Amino acid sequence: PPPLTIDTPDALRLTCEPVADCKRYDSLRRPNHGKITSAGRDEPAEALRDESRLR
Repeated sequence: PPPLTIDTPDALRLTCEPVADCKRYDSLRRPNHGKITSAGRDEPAEALRDESRLR
């Protein structure tokens, strides 16, 4: 079956689509918050400092 269509009122439609700014988000992170050490696909990633608190 085709997916349901939901009508959105014009007041709820975005007038300007948001743009992802990854550089800005990366600049807000602290250097020790689990950054990837290399751009290689299979390279090891640095462990999260507070990983035990995430569980």
